[in-house]
Amino acid sequence: MVGIDGYRSSSLGMRHLLILLLLIAAPARAENVLVLGDSILAWHRAAGQSVADQLAASTQVTVKNKSVPGARFSHSGVLAAATGFDIRRQMRRGDWDVIVLDGGGNDLMGECGCRACGAVLNQLISDDGRQGEIPSFVAQLAKSGARIYWLDYYDVPTVGGPFAPCVDELAILSQRLQRLAPRIQAMTYLSGKAVIDPYDLSHYDRDLLHPSRKGASLLGRYLAQEIAR
Repeated sequence: MVGIDGYRSSSLGMRHLLILLLLIAAPARAENVLVLGDSILAWHRAAGQSVADQLAASTQVTVKNKSVPGARFSHSGVLAAATGFDIRRQMRRGDWDVIVLDGGGNDLMGECGCRACGAVLNQLISDDGRQGEIPSFVAQLAKSGARIYWLDYYDVPTVGGPFAPCVDELAILSQRLQRLAPRIQAMTYLSGKAVIDPYDLSHYDRDLLHPSRKGASLLGRYLAQEIAR
């Protein structure tokens, strides 16, 4: 015969086993991802094949893409800011697990023509990565508890393109972003250079600036892989 203590022990054991089975069977909550930035992340959105769309297709995450072609990280125009041309104003309230963003290229092209851009670079992010509009905004995003993934620009194709005059300034921006990332625990720096090959024109759209659909797929899958880590 099984005594009272033995019955209780058996009952508790079955209860613990049932709880364990329920936990195993329960589906993991899909993460919510917010994408902020410029046309690199927005390109092919009308066809459902933007970087953000490819990220969603590669994972079980819910992705809201607020990126806007032509957006600057910092835009002084009131109307432009209100319509998403200021990347900081693209932010939306929500329970975001992950925020993906890029930016800065249009600031350099639009404000200094990618020449004598020291002041614009410093306004975006200081040489040591501590000060500027980018560090301030990323730190603000990190306070929400979301994981922040900055997707830096890929290389200009070897045949040139609209941003060929900007390669030096973009390189400086990249260096400063890499100095910023270790200072903000929630931030991960990623580079489009990891998957976009400047020698392979199939990775670029006809304008030699934006990603082709293949390029957007490569970037989206790259993001999915890094976010899943």
